[in-house]
Amino acid sequence: MQFFFLAIVLILTINNFVESFSSSSSSSSSSSSSPQQCFSKGSEGFEGVTYEYIDSAYNANYINPLTGQLDQMTFYEAGLFSADYINGQVFYQYRRNENSNWEEGKLFAFKSNGTQYFLDSLVDGGNCSVGKIDPETQFTIPPLDLVSQGTMGGVNVDFLEYPQTNNYTTNTLIVNSDNCYFMSSNCHNTPLYPAGFSLITFYNFMDEPDSQLFQLPQQCWNLNLHSTQSIQKYSKLVSNIFPKIGKY
Repeated sequence: MQFFFLAIVLILTINNFVESFSSSSSSSSSSSSSPQQCFSKGSEGFEGVTYEYIDSAYNANYINPLTGQLDQMTFYEAGLFSADYINGQVFYQYRRNENSNWEEGKLFAFKSNGTQYFLDSLVDGGNCSVGKIDPETQFTIPPLDLVSQGTMGGVNVDFLEYPQTNNYTTNTLIVNSDNCYFMSSNCHNTPLYPAGFSLITFYNFMDEPDSQLFQLPQQCWNLNLHSTQSIQKYSKLVSNIFPKIGKY
């Protein structure tokens, strides 16, 4: 399949601490505090993130950007991601296997000039394509709801839920309760559709963007929105990479 979809359900942010409050109980001077919740205000006020990931999907629901229809997809993908929330920049690199076919690429997106670039190779060379960013695309996440708490291995975790924006998927984010670092993301088809899921595991998580990753390769230097090598034909758009947060 030549077009690109990614089940990443959100652009990541970390270290969003919500201060707990304490209240006086009685003359015994005992107090209680509310549970700390990560991402109660989304990514507001945070610089950015950088991380590696592995994404495995089976029969997962996605909207096909070429047809506008709902498709079920099965694939394996690994990659590197960095987002600069302050300056509105995104870097995304991936290698994917779908239907026993490998494809790879890098995407650079810049909110300042509304432009995104796609390079169809992870090594030297390759073709670069250019496209316009949908003005409604957001590089941040909305506030998330705390639905439960538990453990992964010996780590205390929070289970956070995205606002429901469609009737075909539900999305849950699992974070370290102590520092709000992302650990896993789960996307499941709703009962209205055949069973399917996408599971993302995060590695080497950092609470800042990597500025070196936003440097455009030479193949992209002289392209503009009127270039014949249009990114549109690949459908590798930043709004497709982040379907949950592109328009909410």
